[in-house]
Amino acid sequence: MSGIDVSAPTNYVMLDSQKVLIDKAKSCKLAGFVSELEQQFSNPLIYNNMPFDERLDKCFEEQKKYAKIARFKSLYRNSLIRYPIWTSQLSASQERGLTADHIEILSQTDYIEKLLNIIITGPTGTGKSSLAIAAAMEAMDKGYSAKVYRLSDLLAKIDGLDDLAFIRFKESLRKIKVLVIYMVTRGMSTSF
Repeated sequence: MSGIDVSAPTNYVMLDSQKVLIDKAKSCKLAGFVSELEQQFSNPLIYNNMPFDERLDKCFEEQKKYAKIARFKSLYRNSLIRYPIWTSQLSASQERGLTADHIEILSQTDYIEKLLNIIITGPTGTGKSSLAIAAAMEAMDKGYSAKVYRLSDLLAKIDGLDDLAFIRFKESLRKIKVLVIYMVTRGMSTSF
């Protein structure tokens, strides 16, 4: 579309009725919906000939995207993951015993719904922690909660809790869908 400017003029003034709709959507905390609605109101050349239901559908789709991103950010912030790794960054390696099937299983997250535990073992440096972190990232991307603890840190945290705080902490762990616990020992480490 070279040479054609389809954006609204910089001096475009929103109608009062449009401002009311924007304010209503904002009061409902529909940030994605508001963003798309403002886009539509600001660019009448693009959207005026679009059917109403299509325009409304675009608003709802934008809200869904926004909500998914907000959920992921919240889950990630609470996960205690310092350095994100995704399954797409991992590659199968015969020497490390990591197959494409292993990576695929963790990226699909079916094991969560099936309530399966996964234990990853192997020599130091084979990528167990990276694999576990990648699984947690994929889970959070699909809306599941995840938390990562080094075993020694988890035990120290538990040791420092009084009885009531321990009960609360234990209950908070039960709500986590993917709990990654890793331990490092001489020559070998384990994740999950």
